[in-house]
Amino acid sequence: MLYCKYNSNQVRFSPRTCGILFFMMASLSSFDSVKAQAHAAPTPAVPALASYYTGMDGKGINSDSVNGSPYLSAGWMTGKAQLTPNQSIPRPGETLYFNYDKTKNTLITADPSGQLTYYTVNLVNSFELADSTGKNYRFELYPPVSNSFFLVDVLKSDKGYSLYKRFITKVSVSNNQGQGSFEIGQKHDVYSDVTMYYLIYPGNTDYKSFQLSEKAVKKAFKDEPFQIDVLLDKYKSKFNEAALIEIVDSVNAKYHH
Repeated sequence: MLYCKYNSNQVRFSPRTCGILFFMMASLSSFDSVKAQAHAAPTPAVPALASYYTGMDGKGINSDSVNGSPYLSAGWMTGKAQLTPNQSIPRPGETLYFNYDKTKNTLITADPSGQLTYYTVNLVNSFELADSTGKNYRFELYPPVSNSFFLVDVLKSDKGYSLYKRFITKVSVSNNQGQGSFEIGQKHDVYSDVTMYYLIYPGNTDYKSFQLSEKAVKKAFKDEPFQIDVLLDKYKSKFNEAALIEIVDSVNAKYHH
């Protein structure tokens, strides 16, 4: 028998048990270290997002000539990603900062030295991001809908309806022209955001895409007319994404019995 020291106390174990305990404690210590690094603030070498994205015609996204942003978050985020084929980032002991370019469906990472890497949709299976407020996003490819853009997992069900959404950001380029003391045209480059929802029907083969409105939701739940009328009436005064999630959850209740 051996004595293993743990937290300044000696406890008697067999050699095999001591080895197992040492491995477990080392693994936990390594996990805590990675977690601490992932949530650390970016080093000064890591560029601010606005400093390397030139936007249209070389204009930075924080300039007076640009409204909106192509990025999911204004600052770097923590995260992890599952790449193809069967690789994941960050690797053990590695520190990476993340963001997502909505206009290009591209995952962006930066390491502490400021090295940037871009992962296009064909290189990534799924990824998870968390911003500075603690808001979490899980993106994944969902082949029944498309292999060319990511969907955000909102609510999943094995038997009932599942709900995804997609961030669509379009760029409208400024066409401002000076006419003496007058100006015509659009003064700024504008990034406009639209959220498209995807309701996946039971069986996971058919789906309906729509923008958020009572009429669109009623049409999407074409096989649940009575229940949807009741639920829509309940949420009429606060019809938003949270209400949509509650509606899908309520309809799914009958599939989970």
